[in-house]
Amino acid sequence: MRESTKTYFQIYNNDFINNYNFKFYERKSISFYAPYIQFEYSDYNNLMKDKSNIDDLLQNYLVSNVYISDEYLYNYTTRNDFLYLNKSTSNYDFSKALNDVGLSNMKQQTGEGINIGILELGILDDYTNFQIDKVQTYGYTKDAHTTQVMSILGGKSGIASNANLFSASYLDYSLYNCMNWLISKNVHVINMSAGVFNSKYTSTSSYIDYIVKTNKISFIAAAGNREKILNAPFGISSPSTGLNVFSIGSYDVNKSVSYFSGAWDDPYQGRILKPTLVAPGGNLIGIDNIPDKLAGTSFSAPIVTGIVALLMERYNTLKLHPEMVMSIITASTKKLPTQTNTWDSDAGFGSVNYLNTFDAYEHTTMYQINSNVLPDSLVQTTNLIVPANNSIKIVNFALYNSYTSNIADDPNRELPFEFSKYIIKIYNGTTLLSSSTSISNINFLEYTNYSSSEINLTIKVFLSGSKIGNDIEYASLSISGIHTHSYEEKWIDNFYHLSSCWCGYQVQVQHMFEYTIYYDRHIGTCSCGYTFSGPHDFEQVIGFSIDNSESPMWIPKFRCRVCGYISYEL
Repeated sequence: MRESTKTYFQIYNNDFINNYNFKFYERKSISFYAPYIQFEYSDYNNLMKDKSNIDDLLQNYLVSNVYISDEYLYNYTTRNDFLYLNKSTSNYDFSKALNDVGLSNMKQQTGEGINIGILELGILDDYTNFQIDKVQTYGYTKDAHTTQVMSILGGKSGIASNANLFSASYLDYSLYNCMNWLISKNVHVINMSAGVFNSKYTSTSSYIDYIVKTNKISFIAAAGNREKILNAPFGISSPSTGLNVFSIGSYDVNKSVSYFSGAWDDPYQGRILKPTLVAPGGNLIGIDNIPDKLAGTSFSAPIVTGIVALLMERYNTLKLHPEMVMSIITASTKKLPTQTNTWDSDAGFGSVNYLNTFDAYEHTTMYQINSNVLPDSLVQTTNLIVPANNSIKIVNFALYNSYTSNIADDPNRELPFEFSKYIIKIYNGTTLLSSSTSISNINFLEYTNYSSSEINLTIKVFLSGSKIGNDIEYASLSISGIHTHSYEEKWIDNFYHLSSCWCGYQVQVQHMFEYTIYYDRHIGTCSCGYTFSGPHDFEQVIGFSIDNSESPMWIPKFRCRVCGYISYEL
């Protein structure tokens, strides 16, 4: 799919823009995977020299929007400095941080086979933490911040230690060119630990939203560090303002949101909910070969990216379904101690938690909404049993079709864009118990069964009003709080293995074998990995006769007591 998209847009975008006579730009970038073209100007005067071309673009019915911004250059807003180190409360050991997000020694996944893209203001300046054959770079500016970020999400002692890492420098090349390169490498998830600190939905936000939806790539971005920008009370970095983008804030060792972590002042009246969630990022220490204390949302984002890579290895379906990744990760978060609401503008949905995602995955339904759906239609239904005194969290996420929008860079303008809206409703029989109220593309609801017995619930998702646009929409419904044991198995001896659930439950189980059968032997393989080989152990079970008038014969039938193999002997 990506190759066909590239073939189309590489030709179409070039042919389209060549019809115009832009002359005074400093750099032109053309996306190979989306209907986006970008010009960069050294100053306003040069921009005005090309104004007639811009006016012509605005008159072209094929152009949905023209964005003009003076904040294109991605900066170091998410980097740590002395301000953070002086103000943060205590050091946060990396091993404790991993434990706090549900990563323990029990995990079997290492990111093997997962391709992670890293967008930074440079490439690695030190390969000590990495397997050389698993790293590819696009750029030439060496950067310590890139090494720090990549050491967390990958690297020999990072979260996804065996993932393939593709590092692109948008200081050396344009963002579009970096994305062209990353997508050509078939990345499954992209980490971006920098951005423009402006709390706006920008052209870059729109572009990334399109890439996520069309090219099926999960995109995780740092929310930004507000304290560096003149003590700004609020702020989220673009492109983490994208509706299809994870926006990751930071919390400290005391489980409080870091003072620098970007917070949302809701310039879009509830249509965009940021940050998405938080992860450890305050004064991280103890990362191999990284002597510095690391503070900033830059280092929270790669924790989430590493976790997403582990999930993609465990559940291969997630590699091509960013809508499932979003609903699963957000449904499985844990509230911070001071957090009361399901979502808030400081901590988002709370802390990422790897172990909780297992249950959320088991209770996730992916679905599509076609163009012919009627207004207010029921689009998804699921039934579940909630135990007594148990709480559940429900998240419904729909990928946003960014190219149908006309979002303005200026949040003070009246918003001209629309997207399909959904509502979650919980029923017990025909009785409506609760409804969601979000008007974003992510809807959520929590419910607690306070009774002394289990309750049967039906979760329904409705389209709220009419569907926007003619394209298919892709959505995912995830429910957390209903635990199903998910076992990892460890060999004990030739007769038993230990099955351990992440919740702490363990049981000793006798090996159950699947057999590969040969005429003289069999090979048994247990789900725990134990194998054995042995000769058949036959017993006679029955026989049959061949009635030949001259010489009738009795043919015995034998079956192996172990593998069930049948043999006949004359």
